[in-house]
Amino acid sequence: MANVRITQLDGALPNVALMKLSHWHKSRGDGVWFSKSWERDLLEPEFDVVYGSAIFQWTKPKLKRFLQEFPD
Repeated sequence: MANVRITQLDGALPNVALMKLSHWHKSRGDGVWFSKSWERDLLEPEFDVVYGSAIFQWTKPKLKRFLQEFPD
């Protein structure tokens, strides 16, 4: 069982690709955490897999910080 973080950095509607990844991981029995924040929360566990989605140009600064927070 893996701990998976799914992060949607922009957009108001749910990202379909991220939701499909969430469904796939849940069907395997993995623990899935969804977040809209680029920052790691103090109570978050260590993650085996981290996914992020950013589709708009104005999200570049958030994406840069997200990649610094989760470099792997």
